[in-house]
Amino acid sequence: MTENRTSGRIFRSPILRLVVLALVAVVLLFVISNIAIRVMKAQRNQPIDFTVYPNATLVTKSAGPQSDSQTYSTTDSPQQVLNYYSDHLSKDDGNGCQKIYLGKQASEELGQYAGRCVVSNSLLDAGQLLAIKIDYVRDTDGKSGKTIIQIDRSWGG
Repeated sequence: MTENRTSGRIFRSPILRLVVLALVAVVLLFVISNIAIRVMKAQRNQPIDFTVYPNATLVTKSAGPQSDSQTYSTTDSPQQVLNYYSDHLSKDDGNGCQKIYLGKQASEELGQYAGRCVVSNSLLDAGQLLAIKIDYVRDTDGKSGKTIIQIDRSWGG
């Protein structure tokens, strides 16, 4: 009986109750944050969805366990494709599309600029990336050509 009276007196101490409460709170915080991290990683264990440019034709396709790559071609200009993806992809936190001039001077001539779009939803060690390259390639006659759209995705961690 003396043991029950002693243990009851220990928890009557406000300092000890506060310490036990703080320990319980720390353990709960650890468990909740661990669950939240696992949920965020699970959400990034799949590829980012994207829409294929409407006038594009599939040229090549390859896939691995945590990545895939697709190449499309279209007779539309690189600017039309760049405008399409600029309107359809998120533009926050460094994500989005930009035009890159390939020569020393900015030129709007076909083949003198390219487009690049990036969407990254990476967090901690779980990556989720969509990269789109838009380039113009001239045909062998040098007079005509086509726009090549390279889409690379990676995910997981």
